[in-house]
Amino acid sequence: MDAGIQCRDVTRIIFASDDDDLLEIVDSGGFDKVETYRRSDASADSECTQMVVVGEWCERQGDSLKDGDILVLQEATFPFTKPSDLSNAYRLLVDNNADCIRSVGARTVFAMFHDGTFINSETIRSSKRTQNFEDEDKIWCINGCLRMAKIELWKEAYWTNQRGWIPKPNAGNLLYKMRDEPFCTADIDSELDFLICETMMKSWNSINK
Repeated sequence: MDAGIQCRDVTRIIFASDDDDLLEIVDSGGFDKVETYRRSDASADSECTQMVVVGEWCERQGDSLKDGDILVLQEATFPFTKPSDLSNAYRLLVDNNADCIRSVGARTVFAMFHDGTFINSETIRSSKRTQNFEDEDKIWCINGCLRMAKIELWKEAYWTNQRGWIPKPNAGNLLYKMRDEPFCTADIDSELDFLICETMMKSWNSINK
């Protein structure tokens, strides 16, 4: 939430949760630009995706949302998105007249499909070491740091029940490459995840003072 508050390109922040205690804390915090939204019991179900939450919220806004408005989804378990990431992704979307931006993180690995064939087969044949990988050699993994799109596409995806809604890269859908910090795209779902990221951050900050 802090990234959106500090980002000049963000004009409105919706904190969505089904936890009344969290909603009360945010409501009482006096945070700039922040509104709260209580998820319905249906959208709070563990089987529901974020798409259901976004679509439900969009429906409740009615005509106040206009085609061309930009909505960005940030998942709470990916807390290392910075204001600059939001601004850079927004500029990427606007400058390229794109429909959607999806954040990805690099993995310098040799990866396989389930049938045993390599995903980055050209890199395998070149005999490169992973520490010498260029961007085109890396595996780019989708994450929850940010998903940005025009409001009409969010609505369409919700109405047509596109649960995952992972658009393929083309002229209208672009990828935003997150920063190189090793913890940047970490998905923190447990206390152990938190402790690992905390250790990585301390080490990274110490090395890169």
